[in-house]
Amino acid sequence: MKITFSRIFRIAITNWLRLGKIPYSVVYFLLPLLLLGRALCRGRVLYWGLPVLQFIPWRVLAYEMMEKGIWPLWNPLNGLGSPLLANYQLAWFYPLSWVLGLFYGLGGTPWLAWGFTMLAAFHLGWAGWGMARLLKSLGYGDLAQAIAGMAFGFSQYFIARINFFSMIWAGAWLPWVICGVENLINAPSRSALKSRLLSLVLVLAMQLLAGHAQLTWYTWLLAGAWGILRGRQVHGRKWGYLVSYGSIALIWAVGLSLAQILPTAEYLLTSQRSTQVDYEQAMTYSLWPWRLTGFIAPHLFGNPGTDVYWGYANYWEDAIYIGFLPFLMALTTLREAFRSSQGDRRKISRSVVRTAWGIVLVSIVLALGKNTPVYPFLYHYIPTFDMFQAPSRWLIWTIFGLAVLSGIGVENWQKPKGRTLYVLRLSVMAAVAIMLSAWLAREVLSDLKPSFATATFQFGLVALGGVVVLLATPQESARSGWRLGWGWSLLAWVIVDILLAARGLLPTLPMKIYESLENMSSLRAQVGEGRLYLPEEEEYVLKFKDFFRFDRYAVEEKWQELRYSLLPNLNLLESIASLNNFDPLLPGCYVALMNEIEAQPETIKTAWLQDLNVSLIEQRDERLQRVSYRQLAAKGRWQWFTCVKMEPTLFSVLTALRGMINSDTRCMILTGTQQNLETTWPASEARVVWVADQPNSMLLEVETSGPGWLRLSVLWYPGWKVVVDGISREPLRADGCLQAVWLTSGKHSVQFVYDPLSFKIGAWGSLLAWIMWITLGLKSLRNQGLRKGS
Repeated sequence: MKITFSRIFRIAITNWLRLGKIPYSVVYFLLPLLLLGRALCRGRVLYWGLPVLQFIPWRVLAYEMMEKGIWPLWNPLNGLGSPLLANYQLAWFYPLSWVLGLFYGLGGTPWLAWGFTMLAAFHLGWAGWGMARLLKSLGYGDLAQAIAGMAFGFSQYFIARINFFSMIWAGAWLPWVICGVENLINAPSRSALKSRLLSLVLVLAMQLLAGHAQLTWYTWLLAGAWGILRGRQVHGRKWGYLVSYGSIALIWAVGLSLAQILPTAEYLLTSQRSTQVDYEQAMTYSLWPWRLTGFIAPHLFGNPGTDVYWGYANYWEDAIYIGFLPFLMALTTLREAFRSSQGDRRKISRSVVRTAWGIVLVSIVLALGKNTPVYPFLYHYIPTFDMFQAPSRWLIWTIFGLAVLSGIGVENWQKPKGRTLYVLRLSVMAAVAIMLSAWLAREVLSDLKPSFATATFQFGLVALGGVVVLLATPQESARSGWRLGWGWSLLAWVIVDILLAARGLLPTLPMKIYESLENMSSLRAQVGEGRLYLPEEEEYVLKFKDFFRFDRYAVEEKWQELRYSLLPNLNLLESIASLNNFDPLLPGCYVALMNEIEAQPETIKTAWLQDLNVSLIEQRDERLQRVSYRQLAAKGRWQWFTCVKMEPTLFSVLTALRGMINSDTRCMILTGTQQNLETTWPASEARVVWVADQPNSMLLEVETSGPGWLRLSVLWYPGWKVVVDGISREPLRADGCLQAVWLTSGKHSVQFVYDPLSFKIGAWGSLLAWIMWITLGLKSLRNQGLRKGS
């Protein structure tokens, strides 16, 4: 057979048109593979920041406890002990995270890290698919769904935050929640309304359990705004009933999540954030106005993954890029918001466009935080605005609104002509000029920041390709195959754009970073039954200047030093107790105590550390570029007192301790209302044998020569109780933060047990709510089957 150029061309076009048989929705599965598939196949995993310091150590500790048949209620290895299951970002009850247990069982911690990386990639696709489902429920076509899905799920809001697993998990459910609200609004019948209510309850519960309260709250506010605006647009004055259905959905979703929510609420009320986040801390990550250029040039101020980020704060908090073409398509909808109605389809577009643009504008104002007077006013006078940090996280509304608008823009896009055609042709020359100017500027202007030229050249490149694709838009009367081919060309260029923008923002390391360290047995022996302590200043330098700098990701060559640093909570991977704790919530009295210790002169600070059973102090050795350790004479896990004083507040307790901490004959201080009460008993001794030592309970045999108080260096926290010779008591709150119990002379069996009522009530509440949901769900499915059969 003779092969000619024309024949090759026809074969190529024919095969290209066959892409039409592949659904556009494949992009939600393709893009995660393109972004992280190669790393996963090579045995590389996400590590930067929170994965290695929080998410993976928490899960390892929880799974180790479950292997012993112990519920992961309490973390005995960090701080003075702290709640584990109540830690919201652990997301222990999030169903999609249960697959991580399988990976841990297959290969321990390294495979658990691999599972986390795979799950993060999955949630990017899940977020995109949810946005596509929302566009479908609004009546838009496949191409519009695919563009909107990619703009949201693979926006830099998520990709730049890929290491914040709980944010990715919770954020991925946002479009599913809004889709559930939209389906509720458009329910054709009462039976359909009930079944759609069940679906909304489920997605609300999934997001609640995903582990990020801030994004969940922002989603709820967005869902409320969307429901009110769209409800009035669709139903006019008869939309009030939707409020009752929405309220039922929220309450029911909370019921499904009670096993997590009640312990977390208890933790929050006793934490350092029980009242509000400090103003300066809350405003730190306000959107830097110059980063609004990120809509078209994401790396204008650098990229921490490829060179150096030199802009304000960190890169990911202000990341807003959704792709050039999706952003351009969103801008084309501005005219739709102001034109008069032209038929039902146009009316639907206009109402959604106005709603989406309103969401975008409001969220940008909120994200600017301290840069406008709006957010400071809300912080001081409107509840909940003082509960979270980083106003820039409101940008998730911006990304959502622009993603919806990008899909609408694609749906309404037609072959350019007239003025539009002229502008696009002019844009081709402008894009080429931008690329040439960026290249020349880099060669000629030595003082120019390198990121300016690189980002500008990349903008010119993606704009050029995007405009060329738009110029090739086929006529509406063109064969369906040609339109499908053009649609795939559009998607392909958006994929290229997303991959270019994501370059360097997905730092990975070999799985072996999570393997057990060698030569740790000697360090465990030095720590003994005591605790390791890393001074606050040393921890800050190690964390933010040595290993996790905001300006560049540079741990590849020194990941072993990172593991040996035992930064909290890396100590959990080695089962070494540490006085430090790096959790989003911390017990309030523990924070106050540590702040007091850090502020003291070295002699008082050392005495306090010994009192809290610190046996080893970690220090950063700049000369050796590693850490070293200093031994300390810890006073042990328990102490015996025959003298107590009473102080009314935590502040007065710490003040009193400051003056007596160096004394070997000091009194123990109880927190109470009887001021200046002092009780002294004759000197006596105690002998304590640890019979059983588990995370949630400790069994001791105690023999004393006289009455007194036994104090453990374990955090006092609601849910702990002490059983003395079979009689249950409430442990005393000693020295501000620790547990103590009064004992008479003689032999005693003493058991400290963490058995929180909040978890029991929550577990039973969740069980009942799930039984109700499953029962009504099965009934709804049965009714649907009967209707189809008839």
